[in-house]
Amino acid sequence: MDDEITEHDISLEPGTVFFDDDMIGALDLVYSTLPLETGKLFSVPALFPVEMKTGKLTISVREELLELETDGEKLEYFVCEVPELSEIHYVFGDGQLMKIFRPQDNVTIRLVEYEKPSEVAVNNN
Repeated sequence: MDDEITEHDISLEPGTVFFDDDMIGALDLVYSTLPLETGKLFSVPALFPVEMKTGKLTISVREELLELETDGEKLEYFVCEVPELSEIHYVFGDGQLMKIFRPQDNVTIRLVEYEKPSEVAVNNN
């Protein structure tokens, strides 16, 4: 069997995020590290291995901080537009990805259960 190996040299800048099949997991990690603020714009260096190319994801945080109530508690969240992915991301104030909306496909991906960071730290001890 003749398996052909192709090599590519790709220069990566510091902080480059690897986006593959589990893009949702990578996005969740990205948001957990960003100092989100309303009206802020972020440019995240990215590697897309399937296409063997690098690029940038622009994350534009909308001007308003929104709120939802669950179990009698109010949780703040940001709305972020990512034009390169044609997606809108909803992110809790602590940086956890809550929801992804793909308007072109009318598809919504939601977090099923939310645990506050302090609860996670207590439960993992």
